[in-house]
Amino acid sequence: MADQGAPQSPLEDVDIEVSIDDKTPDDNADELPSPETIRPIKAIYDDFSLTSGSASGVRFRNHNKTREFKIYDQSNAQLILEEVDGCDAVDGNEKEVEGRGIRIKQSYDTSYGLQFLRATYSLVAVFVGGFLFIMGISMLLFLFIDLATQLGVTSNQELNSSAFIAVGLSIPVFVYSLAIVMTLMTRFVVDTFYGHPFLRTFGLDLVTTDWIAFVMYLGIPILTIILTLYQQRLDWWEVSCLTWFASVLSFYCVFSLCCLWFEARECLDLIVDLEDVLDEDDGWFKKTKCAIVRCMGNRLGGTVVSYHKLTFSNDEDDDGDVETTLGGKYKFTEGLLTKLTKSKLMSCIYKPVDPPKRFYTLDETRGRGFAHWFGLEGAALGMLMLVLIVIVILANCQTYRILDLRRDIIDEKKVFRYFTKHLVTSPNTPFTLGFILAEIVLFFIIPLAYLASGSDTATAMIFLFFGCMASLRHYLNAQTLLSEIGPEYFDKQHQQSDSADWKRKHRFYQIAEIGADRARWFWVNVFIGIIIFFVFVVLVAAYDTATGNVNDVNYGFSEDRYTLMSDFSYDAVSDLPYPTCSLKKGITSSKFDASGLTSYSFLAGLAYTYESQTQQYLDEWFGENEVINDIELVNSFKAVQSLSGEKFSDSAVSYRFFRFGDERQGVLSIRGTSTIWDLMADAQLWLPATLFQVLRFFLPAGNVFTPILHRLTTYITVLESTAIGKVAFYKETASFVNYLKERGYYVIVTGHSLGGGLALITGSQTDTIAIGMSAPNTMISRESFSPPISVEALNTLTFNVIPTKDIIPMVDDKARIYQNINCTAPSSEFVDCHSIVRTLCEIQYSCGSQGRPVPCECVLDYGYPEPNYIGNGTESNFTQACLMQSNGESDELI
Repeated sequence: MADQGAPQSPLEDVDIEVSIDDKTPDDNADELPSPETIRPIKAIYDDFSLTSGSASGVRFRNHNKTREFKIYDQSNAQLILEEVDGCDAVDGNEKEVEGRGIRIKQSYDTSYGLQFLRATYSLVAVFVGGFLFIMGISMLLFLFIDLATQLGVTSNQELNSSAFIAVGLSIPVFVYSLAIVMTLMTRFVVDTFYGHPFLRTFGLDLVTTDWIAFVMYLGIPILTIILTLYQQRLDWWEVSCLTWFASVLSFYCVFSLCCLWFEARECLDLIVDLEDVLDEDDGWFKKTKCAIVRCMGNRLGGTVVSYHKLTFSNDEDDDGDVETTLGGKYKFTEGLLTKLTKSKLMSCIYKPVDPPKRFYTLDETRGRGFAHWFGLEGAALGMLMLVLIVIVILANCQTYRILDLRRDIIDEKKVFRYFTKHLVTSPNTPFTLGFILAEIVLFFIIPLAYLASGSDTATAMIFLFFGCMASLRHYLNAQTLLSEIGPEYFDKQHQQSDSADWKRKHRFYQIAEIGADRARWFWVNVFIGIIIFFVFVVLVAAYDTATGNVNDVNYGFSEDRYTLMSDFSYDAVSDLPYPTCSLKKGITSSKFDASGLTSYSFLAGLAYTYESQTQQYLDEWFGENEVINDIELVNSFKAVQSLSGEKFSDSAVSYRFFRFGDERQGVLSIRGTSTIWDLMADAQLWLPATLFQVLRFFLPAGNVFTPILHRLTTYITVLESTAIGKVAFYKETASFVNYLKERGYYVIVTGHSLGGGLALITGSQTDTIAIGMSAPNTMISRESFSPPISVEALNTLTFNVIPTKDIIPMVDDKARIYQNINCTAPSSEFVDCHSIVRTLCEIQYSCGSQGRPVPCECVLDYGYPEPNYIGNGTESNFTQACLMQSNGESDELI
């Protein structure tokens, strides 16, 4: 019964009938219906929410009695509704009941083997979904790197405003489309696990759908394995996995196209019911135009949301249930758009809707209810109070509503809350068409023209496909039209589920759930969160560019990185040292002695130091002018490349060439991650491989897909634009190595972190030995570079030093040759294991310093034992000597 004291709503058609029986079965024990009040069941109707319709016409005779059955296929079972007559049906007092009844049985019709097969299918579908998700993240990353490139934060180039705007306008289409792709993939995985009920909406039986799934998920891959083994191919498993992946991906594409096609077709059927000017015989173009205008008009219209509260008392003396509004009065919310559409300024574009038009939620339309229960009793009340306190703190403006709910709960009342949405203003048709045209031009035509005008053909084609898919889902949205019709669309009962109308509505019932806004908005929010992070990174990089920090010669470098003590030395540890301590392959210069691994780690760290201090450190380590920081050679290379059209002089990558005296031998040291743009470059090169590693780790038996991960990574990096390719750091370092080799230099490449990863790529591409320190690996991503890298080159030319607990060398799969070293940092401070200074200290302590100076940081910062004194003067303590030298340097600076 409605509360007479509550004020009436200005909106119409919001009355909701609710009937809740609070009596328990024990309370009704004395009120059992008499046999005369039981009516025979005349018909059973199949609801559209069923997985499939009942098997009609099933009858059999038993003991001279004819009975009718209805059988409903579920995912792993069958529900059997059996008709029973009066002699079979008895009440609780063991008395025969006249009339007919229904007995419901459940029969499991699947074996454990079939369930295992479906679980296997689902795991493969999850892997394909992971690929699509990784592709989506990588696509957004490439877009934002492209934005940063057009802003000029990757180098000293000028702002390209037109390209920046075009790339920015493409982001909404990508986000919307990726959300649709992941929404469909989510349903595809669930559909696979439950035996493809969506396929059965086309009239296929359970056995047929299982055979189709077997062929797509296992049959084609097994046939490929047989053929490749027969051909004696060495890569038989890689080819089979690729075929497996392609087969499931094709199955998903067919599933998605069917969903989009039937949703669009249903949209054209719905518009006929909503528009009086249309009938079934009208052409598809006229229906499409009306549907697009109607969908966009509903989105652009002004809406009012009203909140309601229904209270049901447990008091037996209560005459009935009471419906009230929140806080004792009707509560409305109007957005800024609604207020704007109701203003006089917009009166020529928007017209009021009288009476307001009700919009139903998907659950209401499908008959699943809409009220949220707030009734709690007993111990749960304490937990609710804690939640309410948090909610009050976070939402002070709604405190009075929450306190009102709390009082009702304490009074042992059942409280339901629901909301209704009404359209109060609607735009006219010319404005709606103009808005649609503006959307298409801004978010589709301009970005597509920019992408197509360059050499980014792959990106342009993908954007074209995504744009068409997003337009179909955006402008022909059946859920938007269904919200106008409401529950009456699915209210029509069908006694025969094999009718064409039942099958059509049943299929649309399933598709409507796939396209539900809450599923799509979940993925939209996921991708928006990723975008927010990327925007933050780009803004920080743009701020550095605007403040001039990037142009500073010392930007990204460290001052006073080492304090070297030449009068002290470490002896090699008494137990077995690292077998690669004397790494010196290819170097014939006497200036580069047996302390190879130690010197490589030192030179890798010098890439971070100020240019003005680099030569001083080289003199302290190797001796005066024994090793030269050849700045002129690097500058001459950049000048030559600039004349040939490559603007390496403006690049953000930093590297130094250390030449051994007058000899044509040296080490190229590449700087690692030190700036925001370095971080984006890391992500550009290794994000897909890293995400595939995470997917492989969490997916059961994920290692079976390892042979094709490098292929999938390559497919993703095809989306890189030409602008991104031009700023790939490894292209410049590889060109420099080739430049040196053409002039007769023998080069070894080294680097730390990002610099180490670039060193591994550069060495593999130029047939040069490369030594990385805490470097990300390149086995999975090897074919995503230009030119691609072979497995043989990685296994024979690259070497990586990997400290324990360092997460950066865990990126990508390792090549054959690497050296694990210890990290003494606590597990809670695992980030310190990535320090190149700590790596140098560990190598010196384990291998021995072999006549090289010992950094004071080894003892003062990282807690290594003090080295032995080898000087000619009075023996002193290492810590005191370090402090004295630091004070002396400070006095000189003063």
